[in-house]
Amino acid sequence: MKRLIIAGVLLLSAFGARAQDPVYLFSEYEDAHFTFIDSRTADARTNFDMLRQKIYYRQGADIMEMTGMERLATLTVGGRRFVMTGGMLCEVIPLESGQEVLVNWRIRKINRGYKGPFGNTLQRVEEVWVNPDLKEARPEAETVEGKDEYIVEVWNSKSENTYFILVDGQQYRIRRPNDLYKAFPAQAQQLKAFAKADKNKMLTAEEALRFFAEFFRLRGE
Repeated sequence: MKRLIIAGVLLLSAFGARAQDPVYLFSEYEDAHFTFIDSRTADARTNFDMLRQKIYYRQGADIMEMTGMERLATLTVGGRRFVMTGGMLCEVIPLESGQEVLVNWRIRKINRGYKGPFGNTLQRVEEVWVNPDLKEARPEAETVEGKDEYIVEVWNSKSENTYFILVDGQQYRIRRPNDLYKAFPAQAQQLKAFAKADKNKMLTAEEALRFFAEFFRLRGE
């Protein structure tokens, strides 16, 4: 196979204020194997920023942002496989039934405003997109530059994953249970009963995978 130097741009400066720092899928840069749609391949230590939906990789001492992600066929990191679907990088997660769910990992970061030394909210700021899968909201706090050292900026993060499933040769994009109910009305009532019993709102990837497993079971797949 032809080898390829990954196309990228050097990140010359820091990512900015902490609220805009990358939210990485992996705890550190991992060895990864890239295969492109023209069959060329490349290897690099890689991570995925769920905030910006960007792939970063190390080139010597530098961190590079990959360009031309649409040319990527598969990305393999350890035993995990990723593909491009709907313009998104998605992890391929197999279910016990043999079906596959594609997961685009994303989290929305919500700025709750500033808190002073007595914990009161000083200002509420609009929501800002950030990155994926947490089992519950994660509070974050940081000192705001130029403000009193006892005033911090408070953020909550929330899972906003997108899922893709393949049914009868057609791909469906699912965000919430209602998407499944509308796409598959024949299974809607049974799925609603399952959601109630399981207390499942697809708020995390763990919940979503249980939901999809039940969906395919109901279809006999």
